[in-house]
Amino acid sequence: MMHESAAQATVASKEKDVFHDTLLRYAGYANEFTEAGINSGVGLAKKLNPLAWITVFTYGFSDALNRSLNKHRDVLQTTGEEYEAKLRAVSTLFEMSIFHAIATWYGPVYTVIKPVGKLTEKLFKNTLKRDPRFWPSVAGLATIPFVPKVFDPITEKLLAHTYTPITERLIDWHLASRQDKTREAKLNRLG
Repeated sequence: MMHESAAQATVASKEKDVFHDTLLRYAGYANEFTEAGINSGVGLAKKLNPLAWITVFTYGFSDALNRSLNKHRDVLQTTGEEYEAKLRAVSTLFEMSIFHAIATWYGPVYTVIKPVGKLTEKLFKNTLKRDPRFWPSVAGLATIPFVPKVFDPITEKLLAHTYTPITERLIDWHLASRQDKTREAKLNRLG
């Protein structure tokens, strides 16, 4: 069976995804604002930083849980099999957690923040009046409106060609072997 990734399923569906199609998508980057504030010397930013990280993780988990529950509902409606629906929902929960780790956290850090930080250090090593961490934060803030448009599709494709087919095949294999064992147990009881 070929199944689409959780991220692609929402793109394909016509309903609006509140976690990806609205400004709520930017909640995944709340930490960038407080980190920029800390690097700029804004005292309040240090106090707000834990709240920003809680926002980031809550957003990512809420999106993953929402997709997982939707997957459970969809599989249950399609197959009527509760066990299969639970397996596919758990797989979706992990897939979306990986999605957020890549698209929201690691992707921007390693392609924007760290390179700009290294470049800033090299170019302005002795002439910076501000903490050198300030400029990577500024670069991060400037790219936030574009980050989901770049990283989300790349991450969706990456998962659609790696995680999703592997886990779907494993689930299909597990369900088939479970069916075989059930069928075998019924035959043993009869005969």
